[in-house]
Amino acid sequence: MKSEARDYIIQMQSRINSMKKELHNVKRKNSALQMQQFVGEEKNDLLDYLRSLKPEKVAELSEPTCPGVEEAIHSVAHGLLATLSPKMRAPPPEKTKDQTLDVRKDDYAEIVENTSLQFQPLISVPRDYLARLLFWCMLLGHYVRGLEYRLELMQLMTISSGVEPSSQNQSL
Repeated sequence: MKSEARDYIIQMQSRINSMKKELHNVKRKNSALQMQQFVGEEKNDLLDYLRSLKPEKVAELSEPTCPGVEEAIHSVAHGLLATLSPKMRAPPPEKTKDQTLDVRKDDYAEIVENTSLQFQPLISVPRDYLARLLFWCMLLGHYVRGLEYRLELMQLMTISSGVEPSSQNQSL
């Protein structure tokens, strides 16, 4: 084959590759525009922020620092689902002697084991409702994280000052 033909083939292959890249970029922009149409005409900053996070950061933010937080969030989510579907209502957890809720992972396992996937109710909500629910859950998580930091700070202050925790809680 002549060198001119080879050069022409290489030039055409590079043009094909650049056009494929351009086509990919156009498709990506079109899908982003379609997503904005689904969400609404205005730009969704929360969705953009969530998409910009690295998976490691999402995992870090999703990990509770106190052991009771996971059960509390699960209880809130179950309560929200129960308000949407009466079939999912379950008896409230029992209270212990010190008037705290006794919620254990066994309770959740029992609920999951007693319901098969085909008999669970279908809950249909608008996309806008789910976006608001996600935002609310993020705010709740932020608030709980702040409470965790406050509790940790109070414990550190108690240890450093030598004051008993019960007398400090009574003054608050």
